[in-house]
Amino acid sequence: MNRMDLDPIYDRIDSQNQKPKAQPDAAQSDLYTRALWTMGQWTLLSSIPLERSMVGTFSNLDFLKDLKEGLGSKGLVFDLNGNDARLHWTLLQFQTFPVSPSQTLYNDSELCSKIQAVLDKYPPLHITFKGIARTRFGLFLRGHPNYNVNQLRDDLRALCPTEIVEPHPQDICHSTLFRFTQEPTEDDLAWLDAFVAKYKNVVLGSMRPGTWEFGYGTWAQRDADRIVKATWNAKPPLWILHRGLQNGPDKALENREELLWDRIREGWDIEVDCWLKEDGVWLGHDEPTTQLQNAALLSCPKAWIHCKNLAMLQYMTEGKLGAPFFSHDVDPAILTSNGYIWCYPGFQAGIQSIVVMPERVPDMVIDYLNVGGVCSDFMFIHSCLTRTV
Repeated sequence: MNRMDLDPIYDRIDSQNQKPKAQPDAAQSDLYTRALWTMGQWTLLSSIPLERSMVGTFSNLDFLKDLKEGLGSKGLVFDLNGNDARLHWTLLQFQTFPVSPSQTLYNDSELCSKIQAVLDKYPPLHITFKGIARTRFGLFLRGHPNYNVNQLRDDLRALCPTEIVEPHPQDICHSTLFRFTQEPTEDDLAWLDAFVAKYKNVVLGSMRPGTWEFGYGTWAQRDADRIVKATWNAKPPLWILHRGLQNGPDKALENREELLWDRIREGWDIEVDCWLKEDGVWLGHDEPTTQLQNAALLSCPKAWIHCKNLAMLQYMTEGKLGAPFFSHDVDPAILTSNGYIWCYPGFQAGIQSIVVMPERVPDMVIDYLNVGGVCSDFMFIHSCLTRTV
């Protein structure tokens, strides 16, 4: 499950589309594609409550606002509200535009069973969006998935050879950000050049599927327009990086404050070990090793605070600072401040449980569709391909 190096492809697409054109039918609600997509659980950087001192220029990042002010009158801006168009991510188009929802060429129930079989094989998906590229009709977010989703697509193609009619195989991981519905002027194109340059190599946010949808989607994917034939819960709803790690245990990197903030900016949840001493909060697993410099970490909803001494637990309880927190040693499970069941490695406790470091329990069978989340030293677990039930 190698990572995808997509930057060269995105660079080529952008260079070939320096002057996008209008797509007048983009706003139509009666043109459909037959596809598998997710509306996603999105984290956009400007919505993360981080202190200016920690994030520098990122604290002013609001690319959607920039885009709406610059080109909003010329086309569709895809955002989380979805008034004009809705942010989404399409895994695969089974048949491209225009397709009639009344078509009955295939047995949908049989096809949905095939789709489910493929989705169940793969680990949780997390897409980081870094930078923006121009396309024939507008802009897309440059997505970087945590594993090679083309393998998932190829499995669908192999299992559904007669049901998929692609004009060309999808092989990137993009999310549409803007479509021109009016022809851009030279001033518009100059503004577009500056906009793409401004956000070049900038991490803009991330997306995790909450639910997969199969059916008939439109260009804009507004809630009222798309026709959903089947849905599946994605797995799992939460993926928490243990001590901020993503490539396995590493004593030199774990609980490093700079790394923790980097992971949060990329859209991940993180678990961090915290101690309270007379001179403030300290980070470290076996003992306090470095003092916390930015107290905003204790208020960030994406930081799960493991209170390593009772003083830290009391501090978080009395302070009501905002970050979820808990304390445990070898208990089979404990309850976190935000209502999740934090399990010791080897245990799971249903839909609200956080399964901790399942990679350390090779014989454990985990129902990834029916737990609250996973806390792991890895961005995803290779072995879950064979352990998902």
